[in-house]
Amino acid sequence: HPNRHTKREERQIRNSFKKCYERYGLDGVYSDLKRKGYTRSYSGMIYAAKRMGLVKYKKAKKKSRKHRRYPELLIPGEKVQIDVKEVPYNCLRGKALRDGKHFYQ
Repeated sequence: HPNRHTKREERQIRNSFKKCYERYGLDGVYSDLKRKGYTRSYSGMIYAAKRMGLVKYKKAKKKSRKHRRYPELLIPGEKVQIDVKEVPYNCLRGKALRDGKHFYQ
C-alpha cells in the first residue's frame, strides 16, 4: 500500500517501544517518535505497532451481572435490615459527655 509505514519508520517504532513502552505506555512511545522526526498520527502509530505485534493486549470485558432474584419471603420479619449510626458528639449531655462514651442509635 502506498501509505504504509516505511522500513525506517517501523524500525523507529520498534526502538521506541523497547525504550519507552514499559515506563510511559503508548503516549510515551509516540512523544519519543515525534522528537525523532516521526510525522504520522498517533492512531497510525498504534495501527502499525499492532500490525508488527508490539501491542498484544485487548481491553478486558466486564462480566455482566446476573440479576439475582431473592427467594420469596413467606413470614413477615423473616428478613430485616437494620442501619446503625453513632450519636453525634454535640448531642451528648451530662455524664455521657464527661465520660467520653459513645452511643449508637
